[in-house]
Amino acid sequence: MDDVQVVEGAHAQGACTPEIKPCRRCGSTDISPGRARKRDWLCRACVRAYDDANPEKARARWARKDAKRVADGRNRIRLAKYFATADGVASRMRGGHGFSWEDSITLAKVVKDPETRCWSCGVPLHVIQRMKFSFPVPFKRTHRSLHVDHVRHDLPRNDLRAVRPACAYCNMLRQREAFSPQEVLTTVSEWWRYMRAPRFLYWLNTSPGVGGRAHRNETIEKRMAALRPEVVS
Repeated sequence: MDDVQVVEGAHAQGACTPEIKPCRRCGSTDISPGRARKRDWLCRACVRAYDDANPEKARARWARKDAKRVADGRNRIRLAKYFATADGVASRMRGGHGFSWEDSITLAKVVKDPETRCWSCGVPLHVIQRMKFSFPVPFKRTHRSLHVDHVRHDLPRNDLRAVRPACAYCNMLRQREAFSPQEVLTTVSEWWRYMRAPRFLYWLNTSPGVGGRAHRNETIEKRMAALRPEVVS
C-alpha cells in the first residue's frame, strides 16, 4: 500500500515514470520526482549526505542549475522582445500560418503600423497601445497588438486576400463564425462606449469596414503622414 501511495504521489507531482524504485543505497522510497524522471534512484537523505560529504561538487551542481535558470529567463525575455518586432511577427506568420517570405514581411509591416485599423471596429493600433485598460479577452499579453483575422474562407489561409488586421476583441468574437460581422461590431461598439467618452471614439466604424478615421482631424493626419516612415499597405 505504501508503494502504491508513493507512485500516486509521484504522478501527481508530474513524474513520468510508471513506478518508483527504491534508493540504490539505502532502499528508501523517498525519491524526488526530478530524480525519478532522470532514473537517478537516490533518496533525499542520501543526496543530502552526499552533498555534506562533497560540498564543492554540491556547490558546482547548484551553480549549474542557477545558470540554466537565469539563461532560460533571459531567453524568454529575448524571445518576447523579438516576437514584438515586425521580424518576429513575420516569423510567426511563416511558421504558424504558412505565408511566404515576401507576404509575411508585407503583412508584418501592416500589422505593426501604428495607423493600421481593425477592419471590423476601426480602432487604430496607436490607440490600442496607449490604452490604460484591457480588452475583455482571456489572453492579456496579446491585447495590445493587432491580430490577423481570416475573413475569406473560400481562399487559403496563407493568402493575403483572405486576411485582415483585427483587434483582439473582434478577433475573439469572430472565432468559428459564432457571430456575424454586424453583431461583432455592435458588441464591441457598446463596450467602447462604456469605456470611453464619445469624443474619443472618432475612429469607431458605423458598419464593418466603413466609417471612422485613424486620427481626430485632417491636420493631425497630415502631420503624422509627414513624420511616419513609409509602410507597405
